[in-house]
Amino acid sequence: MKRCPACQIDIVDDSTTYCEPCGFDFVNAPSTSAADGRVVNSARQSGIVIGGIGFLVLVFGALRWNSVGSQLARELGQTDGLGILLLLGGGIGLLWGLYLAFATDPAPLAAPVVPKSAEERIRQLNELRSNNLISDVEYEQQKRDIIASL
Repeated sequence: MKRCPACQIDIVDDSTTYCEPCGFDFVNAPSTSAADGRVVNSARQSGIVIGGIGFLVLVFGALRWNSVGSQLARELGQTDGLGILLLLGGGIGLLWGLYLAFATDPAPLAAPVVPKSAEERIRQLNELRSNNLISDVEYEQQKRDIIASL
């Protein structure tokens, strides 16, 4: 059994993808954090991780470029390929991470739910019971909850 986050009615069939009374779509609903219910944007989270790794690689590249071994190699006419790769790779990773973290649109939010009157909620509850979508025990419990909220 699962509860609809929009209308707070318990749904008996766990395979249901659509809440009949309020129209909430369980499949296309934005994912939320279990802790506080905020909408989670996976592109933003991965952008922060990629940007952080890019920053670290950029710092390691700068340290490598400024190292004594790298400076000595450049004085002798050699190139520091590793330092250059770390600097370029870190810069690209940092820019890509910033793009993902701040330039992508957040996940679309569900339309705001307008609170329904107790009469409408009881009418929907009656429809659910008449369609055998909820049991008599659940019906009585939900009806008591609706009446108690008045």
